[in-house]
This record gives sequence, structure tokens and C-alpha cells, in this order.
Amino acid sequence: MQEDVGCHESQDSDDPEYLQDQRLKFLRELEWTVVYHRALCHHYLRRFHESILFLERCRCDLRPFAPDNVALGRVIFFEGVERSALGQFQQAEALFSSCLVTDWPTLSNDLFALVRFARGKALQCQSKHKEALEDFCIALGLVSGNPYFLFRRAWSYKGVGNLVDSATDFENAKLQKPADPNFAVDYRKISKFEYMEISSEPDVVHEFVTLLPVPGPEPEARKLVLGEDKSEGFLNQPSFIPSPKQSRKQPKKFKNLSFAAKKR
Repeated sequence: MQEDVGCHESQDSDDPEYLQDQRLKFLRELEWTVVYHRALCHHYLRRFHESILFLERCRCDLRPFAPDNVALGRVIFFEGVERSALGQFQQAEALFSSCLVTDWPTLSNDLFALVRFARGKALQCQSKHKEALEDFCIALGLVSGNPYFLFRRAWSYKGVGNLVDSATDFENAKLQKPADPNFAVDYRKISKFEYMEISSEPDVVHEFVTLLPVPGPEPEARKLVLGEDKSEGFLNQPSFIPSPKQSRKQPKKFKNLSFAAKKR
């Protein structure tokens, strides 16, 4: 019996329509990577409003072209960090919740704890202390003794009226950082404050990495997709973008402004 070859058509790499689709897909993936790195640059310049615009494009308009779910989770996390820095705590809470269902926090216990801690902060800043305590406790269960986690949890214990556990966390945080005056709380003066921030908290200083390569086919296949006359030049150059530590001029460090405090 003769096989019906019409039922077993395969994609032909010489087909013009297929090649055009591949070109467009590659260029959109490249656009995602470029937009990601533009957000990164604005982040380190502390231009958070501008960075958020690019992160939103990666998260929304260009979402289907993200390299993977890990990269998407990283984008969502840093948008949440920046919105928190701008006082947009409700949006930040939603973003951290979205981040938790991506693959990025599953890479390590430290990352999962970091996202929980960041969401706990966003909740705390909305006076949702009971919910914040749940996130802080989970974070500390994964990274025991972290002074920043203890310090933030202490404020939420205080917020729900549990002064004993609050004082315990304050003291344990201070034991972890005895030389850091930020952790030396004066109990006579904190009654009027709902929480205090330390500018070196781990979510704020977490590295916005530049590990994303230019996506798409390998160099030999790239010639086929882009055409011989377009296989040289920019698209064949190394895609590495130097990190702030490797660039000639160091970015401005986050200033340790002691406390930023919110009064009741």
C-alpha cells in the first residue's frame, strides 16, 4: 500500500515562509534581550521609573519571547523591587506573588527566601502585618538567622502586638550585626514607628545579572536564518554586556542612610 506522503509534510528549511517566520522570531527574542539590558542599565542608575517601562515590556508585550521562565521570574522580581522603592507597595506585592510561581525562585532556597522576604516587606508597608509575618517566617525557615529578615519580622510582631517576640528578633538581629548601628534599636523611640528600612537589605542590593546571551540559532544556523549577507556585523558580535563590577566606572552604591522610617 502506497503511503500518502501528503500527510507527512515536514517544515522545509528552504521554504521562504518558514525562513521569514524564523527571522521574525529571532528578532523578537533579540528585542527581549536588548530591552532587558536597557532596564538593567536604568536600574543601576536608580532611574526606576524608566527601568519599570522596559521591565513591563519584557513581562507583557514581549513575554512570549523570553528565553525561559527563569529569566521571566527575574524580570518580575526586579520590577517588584523597583515599585517597592517608589512606594507602590500593592503593585509590588502582586509582582512578588507572580514571581513565586515562576522557575526563578526555585533555583535555590536563598532565592525563594529572598522573594518571600521582599513580598513580606511590601505587605508590611501596607500594614498587613499578619500576612507579612507568614512570609518572614518562611524566609527565616530557609535562611536561618538572617539579620535583615529578623529585623523586618520584629516590626511586624510589634505591629500585631507581640512585643516579646518582637524584642527577641530585634536582639537576635543585633547579635548578628553587632558593629552595624542600624540594628541598634532604641525601644524608647520606636513606639511611634510602624517599620524602619535599612538601605542594604538583600532584595534591594541583589545583583541584576547580565547573563542573558543574544538568543536564537547558533552562528552556522544564524547564516541560514538571516541570510549570508546579514550574517556578519552586530548580530555576530559577542553578546556579553559588562556587569557593573566589570565596567570601567563603578555605579553609585546604595547609600546606607541608616533608617528610613514610617510613622504610624
